[in-house]
Amino acid sequence: ECIVLVDDSGATYATTIETHSGDTRIYPNPVSDKLYFEFPDSGFKKEITIYNTIGQMLLTRETFNKHFEIDMRDFAQSKVLLVGIMFGDTTNFFKVIKV
Repeated sequence: ECIVLVDDSGATYATTIETHSGDTRIYPNPVSDKLYFEFPDSGFKKEITIYNTIGQMLLTRETFNKHFEIDMRDFAQSKVLLVGIMFGDTTNFFKVIKV
């Protein structure tokens, strides 16, 4: 599945959505309050970005940890969100449902 994203400068680019990425886990999905991330390694920078379905960036966080969480309570219910996780030069996208 291909999507179009919009960065902070207003530039657009197309990318694909992954169903999984190696040993990275994102749960629960659907999510109501906290979204948890488990990465296969720690010590490397990971940038997590949440987009709405029209590609607008809603939130960006960075972590070097193996475990990370984001409070999702401020996002509207019954929405599909895209979560991008960047490791170095690679970004994988996941669909997350906010309930």
